[in-house]
Amino acid sequence: MKRFFVIEDVDRDIYLRLDKNKVYVTSTVDDVYDKYLYFFMVDGNNITFSFYNKRYELTDDNNVKVTYKDEQYRVKFLSITENDYNKKQMIINRQNLIKKEWSESGYQSFYSNLSFDLDRIYEKKALESIEFLRDNLDNIEPIKNETEKAIYIMNILCTNIQHNGMMGLCKKRDSISLINNAKKNNKCLNCRGLAIVLSEILNIFGIRARYIVCEPYEKKCCDNHVIVEAYVKEENKWIMLDPSYNLFFRDNKDRLLSISEYKNYLAFKKSEIIIGENANYKCEPLDIRKYEKSMIKKMYRLNSLKVYSYGGDESYEHNKIILGDSNYG
Repeated sequence: MKRFFVIEDVDRDIYLRLDKNKVYVTSTVDDVYDKYLYFFMVDGNNITFSFYNKRYELTDDNNVKVTYKDEQYRVKFLSITENDYNKKQMIINRQNLIKKEWSESGYQSFYSNLSFDLDRIYEKKALESIEFLRDNLDNIEPIKNETEKAIYIMNILCTNIQHNGMMGLCKKRDSISLINNAKKNNKCLNCRGLAIVLSEILNIFGIRARYIVCEPYEKKCCDNHVIVEAYVKEENKWIMLDPSYNLFFRDNKDRLLSISEYKNYLAFKKSEIIIGENANYKCEPLDIRKYEKSMIKKMYRLNSLKVYSYGGDESYEHNKIILGDSNYG
C-alpha cells in the first residue's frame, strides 16, 4: 500500500512516498524529486531517515523529531494524497524563473532608501585589532584606484580566512568579533560572515559597500548565498564581489560587473564574461559551471540592510530591504 506524507520543517517542506517499505523523497528547494533513500527504517507507522544532515523520526502521533547537530526540535507531518505528491514532481526551471523575475522587477529600487551609519571609533578599533589589516596598511593606503583597492582587500581577506559553509556565526556580528571567532575555528567563516567582514573593511577604507543576501524562489529555504557590492569611482557603479571564492567578473570590454549585470547574464547568457584571475575555492581552481548553477538558483530574490552599520547583521530581520519588486513562492 502506498502512503504519502509532507513534513513541514522550518527550512523546507519534505514530501515522502512509501511504497512496499521503500521510501522516496521530494524537496523542491533542494531540487530533489522522488529520490530513493537508501538508509531508512520503517516500523509500522514509525519512519526514520536522514536528509541533508538532519535525522527525521516520524511517529504515529503526527510528530516528527528532528535532530540537527546537537539540537533537537519537533515539527508536524501530514498525510497527503498521491495527487498532491505528484504535483510536486514538476521540475522547477530555475533559469526561466530568474528570467521572468528579471523582466518583471527591473531593479528600479535597487539603491533607493539606502543609507550608512558608520561609527568612526569602531573603524579605528578595527584597524588596530584586525591583524592582517594592520600588517598590510602600508600596502593598502597608497592605492588610489578604488577598484584595485577593493580587489586587493578581498584578496588579503581570502588569503587569511577561508569559506566553510557548515559553520554558524557568533552572536556579535561585527568584523572584529567574526574574525576572532574565525581564529578559533581553523580560520574559517561561512559566506555571510565573509561578506559582512569584507563589506565592513571596505567601508573602513572609504569604499561604500554592503552585503547582499541571495535567496531562491521558495519562501522556506536555508540554501542562500551572501555576496558584496561596492561602489567604485573608476567604474562609476556598484560592482559584485564574492569573498567566498575571491571572485569578481568582467565583461568582454574589461568592465567589472554589478550584481544586476551578473544576474542578467545568468538569466539570458547573451555574452561571455571573464572571471577574476585569483578566483579559487580553498586554494583549488573554481568550478565556474557549478558556481553558475548554484547562483541561477539563489539569485531569484535579493535583500540587504536598509541602514548599513557595523555589526548591523545582529538586527537584520528588522532592518532589511528587498532589492527589486520580487514576488516569490
